[in-house]
Amino acid sequence: MTTLSVSCLTFYSIIWIFFQDRKATKWLSWIGSFFGITLAGLYIALAFITDDTHPFAHLKIIYFAESVLVTTIIIYDIVYFLKKDFSKLNTYSLLALFIVSVLLMLTVAIAPRFGDILFHASRRGGHVIYTFIVTFIYGLQGIGAYLYVKKQTKNRLNTELLNNQI
Repeated sequence: MTTLSVSCLTFYSIIWIFFQDRKATKWLSWIGSFFGITLAGLYIALAFITDDTHPFAHLKIIYFAESVLVTTIIIYDIVYFLKKDFSKLNTYSLLALFIVSVLLMLTVAIAPRFGDILFHASRRGGHVIYTFIVTFIYGLQGIGAYLYVKKQTKNRLNTELLNNQI
């Protein structure tokens, strides 16, 4: 959870910088980053407010964090689709994370209907697997952002070289 928290905090503290060229993407990225940084704080809280000592608070934070994550994903997917030259790796990996998030929310919501054992197994196992998936997707987000910066730098250098030759 600490790795995930630091990843979220770092990613959402930086990613908004890429979207300052249009008013819509600028504001949406600021709002998305606010939710993303809030999400990082919730992940840190989950690490310290454990299920075995504070089960009610832990569960409430999980539900709130999941809602914040889905909101952040929706906002940033809109931003990615509006900025057509941004990395498709970012766009589609975040879309995949949205699908996985909705599936986890449905599993946690439906599992109690089938008994305590299935509920606890799906909740604990699902969250562990989900944490690894989210961490992996944020890794992909970082790689996609790096590829975007690399492409922009290459395009800028090519433009400068072309201008110097003319």
